[in-house]
Amino acid sequence: MGSAFFRMLLWVTLISASTGRFCGLRAYAEENPFGFPEPTSAQKLGSVMLHGGGGGVDEYVRQEFLRLAGGKTARVLLLPSDEEQRRPGEKLEAYEEKLGRPGVYGRWRELCRDNDAHFQFLHWDCPEDPDHSRFFSALEEASGIWIPAEDQEWVIRRFAGDPLKPTRFQLALRNLVARGGVVGASGGGMASLSETVIVGNLADAEAGWTRARLAFGLGLFQGTLLDQNFNVWSGRVERLTDALRNGPRLDRVARKPGVQRRTIGLGVDRQTVAIVSGSTIRAIGERNVHLFVQGNDGRTLAWYRLAAGDKPFVLTTASAREPAVPHSAKTDVAENPFGAPPGRGTVVLHGGRNTAEMYNLFPRLTGKVHPTLMHCPSASSSYRRMSNEELMASDLATLWKTDAVQSLRFINADKPDRAEQPEFCDLLDAADAFWIMGGDQSNLTALYVNPVQPTLFQRKVRNIVERGGVVGGSSAGCAALSDVMIVGTVANDGRGPARAELSRGLGVLSNVVAEQHFDARHGRIERFAELLRNKQQLANVSPGCDPGQMVGLAVEESTALIVRGNRLTVAGKNKAHVFLKSAAHDALMWHTLASGDIGTVRTTPDGLHQLHFEEWSVAD
Repeated sequence: MGSAFFRMLLWVTLISASTGRFCGLRAYAEENPFGFPEPTSAQKLGSVMLHGGGGGVDEYVRQEFLRLAGGKTARVLLLPSDEEQRRPGEKLEAYEEKLGRPGVYGRWRELCRDNDAHFQFLHWDCPEDPDHSRFFSALEEASGIWIPAEDQEWVIRRFAGDPLKPTRFQLALRNLVARGGVVGASGGGMASLSETVIVGNLADAEAGWTRARLAFGLGLFQGTLLDQNFNVWSGRVERLTDALRNGPRLDRVARKPGVQRRTIGLGVDRQTVAIVSGSTIRAIGERNVHLFVQGNDGRTLAWYRLAAGDKPFVLTTASAREPAVPHSAKTDVAENPFGAPPGRGTVVLHGGRNTAEMYNLFPRLTGKVHPTLMHCPSASSSYRRMSNEELMASDLATLWKTDAVQSLRFINADKPDRAEQPEFCDLLDAADAFWIMGGDQSNLTALYVNPVQPTLFQRKVRNIVERGGVVGGSSAGCAALSDVMIVGTVANDGRGPARAELSRGLGVLSNVVAEQHFDARHGRIERFAELLRNKQQLANVSPGCDPGQMVGLAVEESTALIVRGNRLTVAGKNKAHVFLKSAAHDALMWHTLASGDIGTVRTTPDGLHQLHFEEWSVAD
């Protein structure tokens, strides 16, 4: 990869590979991220084909499956889907004739016949095979099996057993891969292949992240979570990443304490196939394979995307910690990766909801015993029309009456012209701290932001940071502090990942996209991550920005992310999230910081941002 940081940071490192083959039994045994059985021959690794589902199986997928199964010497089995099961009393010959029609599985049989390969349907509920002897005899001789299914629970109800006591079917699948064969599956069949299976969404009346309902699966993949139709339904990223980080739930399902530490996530888009062999992943099809690997004691999640034609990924363990790459000699870049105004000031991004912890913390960040606080309520529909006198008599003034504030003032424009009027904007000159409350960020941009060049109001707010003061906001106020501002979600009726609607913000942080309510609003992960990868959309909104340098800062409710120089500190009840981009494999490095964590973002000579968690150590 382009940076030693990734090797240091993650237990797994992704490197480009020029071939999908893995050479050597010994190396394979040491590098087995998916928990596959050891191959019986070092010369031939087995494979697994993970089809993301949707619209049937394309011919090139069947051809690749047949090639991996041995071509002319292949013995191919097909286990009919839950939607194609035999009806009671239906004759086996008539049933197989129906399965062999062109609109069902006819092309599979024709492909094998045209290549002189053996093809056979595999039936579990078969009166002609009451003890399943023919079923397992066929499995033991097969070089490939394809498992289509709509419902992964249908598969695991029939073929999975106790997590600690694998069934004969589970052992047969593992033996097939061990002897160099191929297991392929689509849709629910794909999802069923992992040890811990995502079988659906947890019923939850709240509007937060979509969370996975888990069950024990076939166990061909161990230490891996699989999810199909990854680009079709909203919430897939949320439920997979949440499950990856939920150690207690993974431990309970797999009955393996500590399994979460090394669990990998694989999401496959519709009409796309991930082909996994040994420790190598390659992609064929129309869209992407998504790989999630953890590091930093679960605090970092690297999200990679692999498309057809890309060099395969090879996963390998990091054998030792390597020293961090020295940060750039360009001090201004190294110490200000967020595009904050120069100076020693502070910017506070609060995720919304309960801001009680801010009433003392926020003004104290100025370092002054008796600071002056300026409060802007313009985002709120309840307060934006109030005069200064009305605001001073409101409950907002009461909230800030602590020992941490000596003087409280309000600034609240009644029309956009105010943003260029010196007599209005000069109120900010006396502020040691400036706070923007929540509401609708569009209200703020309508009053204070000029998308072509910064207004006097915007320049005055940045000046507060330059002279060592503090600027912060909650919810809408948090979103508005960045230059590229998320104002909402583009309506898509739940089809596909959420997309962000954008506008220009106040520009206090010019290299940042900020997101609030990160844990409580469905679709925030999806729209945020997709935006950070969409260089054209970022450039369209802010022509002066460098999309490649953009940093994502997302904050959960009742939590504050404190930005000072290149240091990030978290305060409050929940977590903050830092998304850094890598040029390698279209990757996002997703770091999670809990309350009390401190991270430093540095910039390498080649322009990459890196986050290092600050921890105490004894100097040499």
